[in-house]
Amino acid sequence: MILMKHKNVRIWTITEYNYIYAAYIDTTVVATVDGTTTPTVTVEDTGTDRYACFQTTFSDSSSDTVLITNTYTNYFTLSLQKVDSDTKEPLQGAEFKIYGAYSEATDVDDQITYTDGSGATQTLYYISTITSDANGLATISGLRLSDTTNTFAYVLNESTAPEGYVRSTDVKVITVTIDSANYDTGVYSVEIENSKTTSGLPETGGLGVDFYIISGLFLIACAVLLSCRYFNLLIKPAK
Repeated sequence: MILMKHKNVRIWTITEYNYIYAAYIDTTVVATVDGTTTPTVTVEDTGTDRYACFQTTFSDSSSDTVLITNTYTNYFTLSLQKVDSDTKEPLQGAEFKIYGAYSEATDVDDQITYTDGSGATQTLYYISTITSDANGLATISGLRLSDTTNTFAYVLNESTAPEGYVRSTDVKVITVTIDSANYDTGVYSVEIENSKTTSGLPETGGLGVDFYIISGLFLIACAVLLSCRYFNLLIKPAK
C-alpha cells in the first residue's frame, strides 16, 4: 500500500472485499478515516497487477490518496498422502499419473477420460508422474485453481502400487478453489489408501499377473494331457 499525505495526518484502515481470485474484476475496497467510512470503490481492472486508487477530501480541503496493489496468482501445490487402509501408516513407492487440461500437457497422446457431474465425458492429458516418498508424500506444484470464470479439473491415476499392495483403480478427479475444504495457503491435501494384497500375485512390475495366469493354464493343460494318455493306456487292449 502506498499512502501519500498532503496536510493532515490520517489513520487509514483498508479492507478488501469480494476478491475474485483469478478474474481481477469487481473488487471492492473500503477505507475508514478516523472512524468514518468513506464511499466504497469498485475495482474493475485486468492485467498482471490489480489496483485501486481513490481520493478522500476532508473538511479542511486536504486529501489523501491510497494505492492498493494485488499480485495475481492462481496456482497451488498438490500434496498427496499415501497410507495403509488399515493401519494408516505411510506407504512409499506409489506412483500417480497426473492429468489435466490440454494446455498443461507434456504428452497429449497419453489421455484419460472421466464423466463429470453433468454426465458428459471429459478428456484430460498427461502432465507428470509423482511418487510417494518414505513418509508417504508425493507433491506437484503449478496446478491451477478454479474460480468463478474458469474450471480446471485434474485426474490422479495410480499407475503403480506400493510393493505388497493392491493398486487403486479409482479415477480420482479434483477441482480446487480457495474455498475447498482441503485447501490452505496454496496447498491442497488429499489422502489415498491402499489395501494389502491377499492372493500373493504382484499388481505391477516383475513378471506380472499375466505370466502367472498363463503358467497356470499351461500346467493344467499338461495335467489333462497326461491324464488322457494314462487313461488310453489303461483301456488299450493287450495284443
